[in-house]
Amino acid sequence: EKSVKKSGGDVVDEMVGIGVTPGEIILAVGGSVKVTVELDVSKGYHVNAHDPGDPDLRGLEVRVAGGTGVSATVEYPEAESFTLGGSAINVYTGAVKLVVTVVREGVVTGDPVLMMSYQVCNDEICLRPRDVVLPVVIGVE
Repeated sequence: EKSVKKSGGDVVDEMVGIGVTPGEIILAVGGSVKVTVELDVSKGYHVNAHDPGDPDLRGLEVRVAGGTGVSATVEYPEAESFTLGGSAINVYTGAVKLVVTVVREGVVTGDPVLMMSYQVCNDEICLRPRDVVLPVVIGVE
């Protein structure tokens, strides 16, 4: 059963559903856990790819914020080409799956969370870039 969580209240969130599995991870010293992030981008919209190909656009990024001792590497999917006004950019549409490997590197301080930055556009406008905390609890043993 796939659960996609859509937050209300902000236009951007209405256009991108975000699901994360598992919802909680426990990291041992030197250990790593893979987390799957699934985006459901509404029809008629796209999210700029990790490397959008235009320095003025914000690319999709997942990173660790709020603490130290934990890092993340992300396997981003292959992007699609989208042409607007004669120039092509790299985007993701529809169902998008990212695999994030979360690694415990040492002593954990603060309250590390997975943060995702993204920018939603359609064929006319791009909305303001958005930063969201992904719904996954990072625990340590």
